[in-house]
Amino acid sequence: MATLRGMDCAIQTSMPPKISIVISCYNRLAETRQAIDAIRAQDFQDWELIVVDNGCTDNTLQMLTELAADEHRMRVIPLQRSQVAVARMTGIQATHPSSGYVVVHDDDDWLFPGALTKLWALAKANPDAAGVYGMPLHCDDNGNSDETLAKCYGSRRVGVADNGKIVDIPEDAPETFGTMVVWCWIATMGQVLIRRDVLLNSCGFIQAYGISDDWNMWLDITRTHNFVRLFEFTLYKRTNGTNLSGNKALRAVSERNIRQRLRADATLTAEQQRIAKLGYFASSILFLRNAAKNLRHRNLREATLQLFRAVRRAARVFLLYAGPMPAVPDNTTAHTMPDKSPMIGIK
Repeated sequence: MATLRGMDCAIQTSMPPKISIVISCYNRLAETRQAIDAIRAQDFQDWELIVVDNGCTDNTLQMLTELAADEHRMRVIPLQRSQVAVARMTGIQATHPSSGYVVVHDDDDWLFPGALTKLWALAKANPDAAGVYGMPLHCDDNGNSDETLAKCYGSRRVGVADNGKIVDIPEDAPETFGTMVVWCWIATMGQVLIRRDVLLNSCGFIQAYGISDDWNMWLDITRTHNFVRLFEFTLYKRTNGTNLSGNKALRAVSERNIRQRLRADATLTAEQQRIAKLGYFASSILFLRNAAKNLRHRNLREATLQLFRAVRRAARVFLLYAGPMPAVPDNTTAHTMPDKSPMIGIK
């Protein structure tokens, strides 16, 4: 498996920041500016910001260059148009080697006021955790939303307990391998404040897993570390139809590849293989619950569709684990680092 492990990060700044924030952006000038403004407005100020211009063809690079000239904590990396995994890895490589934590931030989301302070405090209270994460508020371009904590993405989780039972997970319980094998309960990476050493020793972002490459990485990390959860909104997640996270077809392909990778992964312990199998089966329960909900609301068409998806998923679990060992995507396409990318804004 191609990984981040052992990656040499030699970029230095004068003083090590407590948090490094990495943004990869492409032709979202206004959204990227909003994300940066929200970072600069945080009451927690001990951070560095690395923005990777991933081959933008609009005026984003000019905007970033002007901001970096006025912000000593900000650096810009112009990059030829590349896979998102490459851009993210390039930014991670540029983080200060003595930085404690990293946020890998999408260019179309932005932080809640005070988010970094809350996440940092929780991280320092749980130093053995891989990191901490808050909750996403799905909203429009102005942050407007009728979503509540009780109904936001990831608020109601199902997981596999240590005894092998499929259980509902309390809202403030940590994220473990037993929860992550059911579903990716973290909507986007900007929710997560992750220890830099854990990130660099993970499998990283692997292009072969497409838009679910973050889920693949969380699965890798939770084999040995947990993520502590802050059950508060910390991130505005824009839902304007331009982000790939809502593409169900791409997500389905990515998920199948990840399930096959787990099945074929000889480095998983026998117990982890058992949990992975149970987790895949448990994911069908989510569709059964949706079917029951739609029945209560007398939406027979949607209930039937969800029931069909639950049965189909359970059948796929059987076929995957009863059949021959599957082929897995080529993990050698994890990332390709450019040679000494130019930096704008190094002070």
